[in-house]
Amino acid sequence: MATPVKTASGKYRLRVYYGTDSNGKKKYVSFTCDTAAKCEKEYKKWLKAGGGKIEEEIPKGPTLDEALDDYIEGCRNSKRKTYSPTTIKTYESARMNSFGAFNNMYALDITLEDVQDFVDARADQGRVAKTIKNDLYLLKPALEKAGNMNIRWKSLELPDQDPEEYIIPTDEQIQVLLKETKESDPELYRAIVLGAFCGCRRGEICALTYGDVTRTTVNIDKALAVNEMNKYQQKETKTRAGKRVINIDSSVYDALMLRQRKDGVIYTPDTSLIGLKPELVTNRFNRLRTRLGYEFCFHALRHYHASIMVALDVPKKYAAEQMGHASYQMIDRVYGQIIKAKEAQVSASINTHTAAVLNGTAYNW
Repeated sequence: MATPVKTASGKYRLRVYYGTDSNGKKKYVSFTCDTAAKCEKEYKKWLKAGGGKIEEEIPKGPTLDEALDDYIEGCRNSKRKTYSPTTIKTYESARMNSFGAFNNMYALDITLEDVQDFVDARADQGRVAKTIKNDLYLLKPALEKAGNMNIRWKSLELPDQDPEEYIIPTDEQIQVLLKETKESDPELYRAIVLGAFCGCRRGEICALTYGDVTRTTVNIDKALAVNEMNKYQQKETKTRAGKRVINIDSSVYDALMLRQRKDGVIYTPDTSLIGLKPELVTNRFNRLRTRLGYEFCFHALRHYHASIMVALDVPKKYAAEQMGHASYQMIDRVYGQIIKAKEAQVSASINTHTAAVLNGTAYNW
């Protein structure tokens, strides 16, 4: 017999496999009680009452795996909403790797208790809260599309989400990156400029062409992403808010046009500005940062850009638009540490001014 397992709620769950039905589907019985001993007692009562007998059953609709496959296929062919190739690939990966034996259960038979067991098991495997939530973002609509509307999703007990820590490059580190790549790796140099001074995502950078850049703006309206066949293809930006026009000054423009001036060639508007796929940007950057002893990844350049806007008191709404966020809540969440540091700096200035006035001395404005 299986051993009762303590769940996140503090109760014990005993789940016992007792054979397969006429359709070859595995059969389980489960008991949730306050103690392990009570779970075992309930199981014995069930056995005594004739539990465990396999009866002929009419198939109860699709299994979870079939429901997930049907939902993903619907996303793939949706005319109402466009799903990025990366999203579809992520869904397929989750269907194949996340749900395990859970996949063999009938979608209509799955209960809140089953989903809670799944969440607890994923947490025990070391999966972080964000990963588990992503699994649920796929599981919930797939079950509902299959007709299972009985799960009270808000009752799920999820593991605490660890606060994300962001390593943000310093001005000096950005200067070193630019110095190290300007002559030796001009493609990566341009990518660093776009990440650090325009806040662009890696896929957006690699999709840019010379036609997207003017002397005063960079137009972001597409991105490169990996599809299910592991091939890069052009897609729309990550979100609707991702389509944006970023204002630049002459120094950024000159840095982006360095290739044109150096080669003495006028590139056509549809020529790739960077000339690299996202994977190559990451690989080259990782080699560089390892050599320099830096711990941050390429995406940290985007965090750097946002942190500079926060530190310079750029209005949050404008910062969110420049970053391609739908609202400024993301600015608060991701860059809260910079905001708190800025608030502390402002408070210190106020206190210094107050002390000067109270002490009858002049405040150095």
